[in-house]
Amino acid sequence: MPSPLDHDHVRYLREHHPLLRLLAAQNLPLIIGFLQRVFIAPGRRELRQAELESELGDYLYQLREREGEAIYPKPPAKYLDDWTRPELPFLRKYYPARGDEPAYDLTPATERAIELLDGLEQREFVGTESRLRAMFALLREIVQEGDETQAERLARLQTERAALDTQIERVRAGKLDTLDDTQVRERFLRLEDTVRRLLADFRQVEENFRGLDRATRERIATSESTRGMLLDEIFSEQDIIAESDEGRSFRAFWELLLNPAEQRDLRTLLERVLALPALERIERDPMLERLISRLTGAGEQVQRSLSRLNEQLRKFLDDRVWAQNRRIGELAGRIERLAVTLKDEPPAGTVAWLDDVKPELSSLMSRRLYTPPSETRLEDAAIAVGHAEGSVDALFTQSFVDLETLRANVTRLLAGREQITLSAVLEAEPPQEGLAEVIGYLELASRDERATIDDREDTPVSLRLTRGAVRRLRLPQAIFTR
Repeated sequence: MPSPLDHDHVRYLREHHPLLRLLAAQNLPLIIGFLQRVFIAPGRRELRQAELESELGDYLYQLREREGEAIYPKPPAKYLDDWTRPELPFLRKYYPARGDEPAYDLTPATERAIELLDGLEQREFVGTESRLRAMFALLREIVQEGDETQAERLARLQTERAALDTQIERVRAGKLDTLDDTQVRERFLRLEDTVRRLLADFRQVEENFRGLDRATRERIATSESTRGMLLDEIFSEQDIIAESDEGRSFRAFWELLLNPAEQRDLRTLLERVLALPALERIERDPMLERLISRLTGAGEQVQRSLSRLNEQLRKFLDDRVWAQNRRIGELAGRIERLAVTLKDEPPAGTVAWLDDVKPELSSLMSRRLYTPPSETRLEDAAIAVGHAEGSVDALFTQSFVDLETLRANVTRLLAGREQITLSAVLEAEPPQEGLAEVIGYLELASRDERATIDDREDTPVSLRLTRGAVRRLRLPQAIFTR
């Protein structure tokens, strides 16, 4: 349950919540104007420090030329340091998996602040009819899919079938019901708003997983529990996160997005919507034209956060094993040194008791039966020169796969599009070297940071051999991204 907005809680939010602290910042116009320009408008999720400082320097130069030199006197690097302070985190500063140059991204609170300020502008058109229909659709889906008996579902499906038959007859008769221009524009604006909110939610999802990663690191650093007990707690929490509503929803989203059929359907629908005459004079958000790549990139960011958490757990195991081995070595060394000092004057009496020092005999029936060793006999005979009975041309016609040629094929096919699947590459460029060339494409995808390979989903591919035969393969889903 959310906290009540009483006096004390609102005062706490004003003093500690990053969104409200940003709205109260003295340099609010500079922060919002610049971050909206370099992150939100082009749809970026990561900017390296040198590039971001250069962009901010240009932005400050333009403002000083117009407003005067005294308006924002600090250098770009100082502003970036101010915006990434722990007590005032407007930007997230981190080091990527590769490279030693820091990178920056918006925090969820900053993105929400930009969205809030953008919503203050008076809209030219506020649609209500489509929202009401969406409300009814959601209510029906909850009731129909969540609280229907067998008899109710059969009755509903029969009613829907009768309504579909009626619509089919109307279409055959030439009576086609379509949306008017106002309804098309209303639903399109609602689509843009939904897409913006979906992309913004990914930063919050990624922030939640980073919070889990930080909490795990803190527990590892401060825990005094045994390795088994601590790992049991950590993996239990991971299972809870994975099976939570948020975890299940993201997993379902990711599986749906990586489905080639769903991607083709989404791309086709977007192209048809953007080509509607009713939307020619409406201002469009450019993110819709690159929606699939934007969604894929945002999902990969979340996946990388999960991978870093798993990597941290693996390092924890390695560190604990190394520490235990080092401790065992130190104890063994102390025992050896004590033994050397006491060898000439051993202590009198009983020094220590050891339990169970006698050998334990196992049952005779627990032993394996005797198996005589096998002997390999080699005949010392001269090797006679023979003649091949079959063709040996295959030994001199070995195939060679040029990975640079395959990479050039992928680059050429990515021109004009954001991404392409391996099956589409093989369809456009049929392999000349058979299965070896297909493996070469998979090798390229495994090396490319921008490519994605999903072993959980197979893609059927038809491979035509040189002799005319067709071989059907099932390959892991691989996607190349520009």
